[in-house]
Amino acid sequence: MKLTISILLLAAFAVLLRADSPAVQPWSAGLNRAGRFRPNTSGRMSVEYDREAKAVRCSAERNGAADFWVYPQIDLKASESFAHAGKLRFEIQADAATVRDGINCAFVQISPGAEIPFPVPDTEWRTVEVDLSGRTLDKAKVLRIGINPKGDRAVFRLRNIQVEVPAAFAAKIAASPVPVASAVEAAAPGTVFHAGQPVELRLKEGVCPPETYEITSIDGETVASGSWPESGALTLPNPGIGYYALTLAGNGVDWQGRRTFAVVADPASYRRNPQSFFSVDSAQSWLAAPDYTGPLLSGDAYETVSELCRLGGFGSVRERISWGQCEPRPGEYAWGKYAVNAKLLAERGIGIASTFHDAPARTRTVSRKLPDDLLALYRFSEALAREFEGKIGAWEFWNEPDGGFASESAWDFAAAQKAAYLGFKAGAPSVKVMQGGFCLHPLIPYYQTFFDNDAAGYFDILSFHTYRPVANYPVMVRDIRDMLARNGAAGKPLWFTESGTDSEGNGEEASPVPGLRAHSPQQELMVAEFIPKSALTLQAAGVDRNFFFVLPPVNERGGAKVWGLLRRDYTVEPGFLAMAALNRVLGNAVCLGSLDPAPSVRGVLYRRPDGEKTLAFWAVSPRDGEAKAATPPGTISIPVRSGSCTVTDIWGRSKQLESRDGRLELPVSAMTAYVTGDLALEPSVPVPPKGESSAAFAERELAVVLKADLSNDFRLLPGKNAADLPGKSGRLTLHVFNLSGRTKNGRIAVKGGTLTGLPERVEIPPFASVSFEAEYTPAYSDGAFESALEFGGVFDGREITRLTVPLICSSRLAEVGVELEIPTDPARWRSNAGGAMTIGYDRAERAVEFKVRFEPQDGRWIYPELPLELPRESLAGAAGISYEICAVADKPGYDLSYLMAVTEDEAGRKNDVHLRTEPPAEKWGTRFVPLDGVALERVRTLRIGFNPKGAKVTYWIRNVKIVRRP
Repeated sequence: MKLTISILLLAAFAVLLRADSPAVQPWSAGLNRAGRFRPNTSGRMSVEYDREAKAVRCSAERNGAADFWVYPQIDLKASESFAHAGKLRFEIQADAATVRDGINCAFVQISPGAEIPFPVPDTEWRTVEVDLSGRTLDKAKVLRIGINPKGDRAVFRLRNIQVEVPAAFAAKIAASPVPVASAVEAAAPGTVFHAGQPVELRLKEGVCPPETYEITSIDGETVASGSWPESGALTLPNPGIGYYALTLAGNGVDWQGRRTFAVVADPASYRRNPQSFFSVDSAQSWLAAPDYTGPLLSGDAYETVSELCRLGGFGSVRERISWGQCEPRPGEYAWGKYAVNAKLLAERGIGIASTFHDAPARTRTVSRKLPDDLLALYRFSEALAREFEGKIGAWEFWNEPDGGFASESAWDFAAAQKAAYLGFKAGAPSVKVMQGGFCLHPLIPYYQTFFDNDAAGYFDILSFHTYRPVANYPVMVRDIRDMLARNGAAGKPLWFTESGTDSEGNGEEASPVPGLRAHSPQQELMVAEFIPKSALTLQAAGVDRNFFFVLPPVNERGGAKVWGLLRRDYTVEPGFLAMAALNRVLGNAVCLGSLDPAPSVRGVLYRRPDGEKTLAFWAVSPRDGEAKAATPPGTISIPVRSGSCTVTDIWGRSKQLESRDGRLELPVSAMTAYVTGDLALEPSVPVPPKGESSAAFAERELAVVLKADLSNDFRLLPGKNAADLPGKSGRLTLHVFNLSGRTKNGRIAVKGGTLTGLPERVEIPPFASVSFEAEYTPAYSDGAFESALEFGGVFDGREITRLTVPLICSSRLAEVGVELEIPTDPARWRSNAGGAMTIGYDRAERAVEFKVRFEPQDGRWIYPELPLELPRESLAGAAGISYEICAVADKPGYDLSYLMAVTEDEAGRKNDVHLRTEPPAEKWGTRFVPLDGVALERVRTLRIGFNPKGAKVTYWIRNVKIVRRP
């Protein structure tokens, strides 16, 4: 998940000011980000955010310049106009050395239009007001604030830059509608109070007070109302756990919308489990970075996110780290914000699992994304584990290598995984290591290639990501567990380090950030509905930990898709309460399994530490993805042995209910609820037990790692699970790494063909590698077109782990394969695209023609459907699909390109297997897509398409063929 955020603007000058007072332009808050400044000096300079001072820090060196000046520059946006500006106000401070050496002068430059001197800064913070009245600045494009130092070095800081308009213009601002969310702030991080703490809501500075207020619960019930205090701050007794909304009225103001706030249980009132299943992806070192959050957040975003994790009772979070940022030069480490956040979370007792998925250019020789220098990868992983030991307990190497985060093969990723694992374990032996989270289900052949490279010996926990509907989870988890068992890893834990939903669709409301969308209140409730259903279903299916994606706000898909439990102003959505309730009610409980209390009502049963049981239950809704679900009842009845029970709703609000005649009647809805007591229930489907992992790797020589660079004689197939070797032989370079402190001696063996160029014996010094140029000739059985290049060997008497490259010979397939052509008929195809699609027949090209036009809000994907005519076009026994394709677009480039094989099981559930393909070009090209790993007998439909960058696309497909094995 990769993102760029625009300057946050308060819509329609969001704060209403008194008519007789000057007004601060809301957009001026965006001028206080370090990312807005670019270096502008006669010497050399850098600009960064000073977290301690909460200021922009400008540092410069003379670098031989005769006239030394330092004027960092802001390029103004179209919405940032100095027209009508009366004053420019800011705070400035210089360090002691700069003041001691002397400063010739200091200026504000607003260009074109003005150059205005101001008193030179001192070591103490000084507020500067620059009078702009009477100046013509409506065409200003640039703002510079700086100094002319006398010395060779200069450091100064800027903060609280404000552009003020006079009272006459402020009156025009006052005529605008006022969003309550922009006018009121809460005296609590993220607007989250804990139970027992008074609720304080206050008007922002300069806001005209309302006459009255009303606070309602998430159910719409009024919990408080009255006249707004003259002090501007409203303090109320705590209303109890729940989600609330403040609305304002009166005083001639057009108040719009609401300010929401939440109340959670006091974290001191229950025991948080640092190993809780219910975790969250905080990604705070990236998504809460000062230059990312924008001006709507007042305060330190790192502190805010960390404190929200504590208030929510989250036991652990998932974080991010950048190799390139942390090791800018070999052996030189700068942990920066990553150390800051690890400390903030550790101080609150919150566990961390972290990942990195970048490799500096110096570590890549033939690869585009993955590191080729496995020694450098080992050393960085070792340094990470050692530096963060005791704070970060689990490391995930890379992210979604099966998807778009790595263009290299599964065997290349396996080699890198081995080096990272060994490095992590060298730095901190007790740390847990995961592979980069896989993300595609139905499972794809890439995974088996990964395991065929003996990668199971180089991770402790399997990581997976999903954004599929909840109904898909049980089959998905079963398939993953079966894959682990087939590869000797049945006993390894399974973590979903990302899980999220698309069920709410693209954001329906405008965001304060131009070009980005926001959730509507109804969409926020849809996400909240998903959170417990998702986590509970995964745990009952046998997953060991789940991280909801994501806590801070982030947009993808051109700004349309909204992620995050926090809004852009860092106030919490209702889903935050759903996550907090999960941890408080079930964070210390043991999952027993699932049961259905009634038709279309799902339940998961738990045993609590005190021996009582808790049933989490919910009604099926259309967003769950269940096929043929019956209408759920309005109530359920469950057996209870004795006494009263505690019923807790999705928001964490609890009440006591008495059973009658050994049964308890409970209302049920799509929103999960929890009932705790002496329940006479047992799971109908217990949590699946784990198997035993193979002990074979304990006897292996893990420190010798093989990596192959294939020449252009080979072609990596789009699925990254195999290579095509159309000729009789292929050249390659074999690298043998010794990732240990002892010299290794041994032999390398080859299976699946013959190899020339390897020596009889190999000796590798400690922490070194040797390389060999070789040529491989595969061996095929009669009539076959598939083979595998497999390297192994024995070093110091112990077998090393394999390097396996599955091979397909396309030239042999053309000779031995049996083709069935699907007619080139546009009537066979169904429209399926994010924009408007038309389908026709192009006689000149003898092809089916697809024309698609996207509007700005549309998701840019094109995957028309081709239903198969069964049984004639059954894929049973098929080796692959071939077709010809070409395309033209108004903008070149494609983000993704797939053939999707859509399967259907006995229950009517559909799944689409994503098989990567080479993107189309303007000239006709033939594509062959292997179907290894697909449940071929269940495929009902094919989709062939891509995700274009352009808004208008035309493409053609012809000669679609099913290629069957001989």
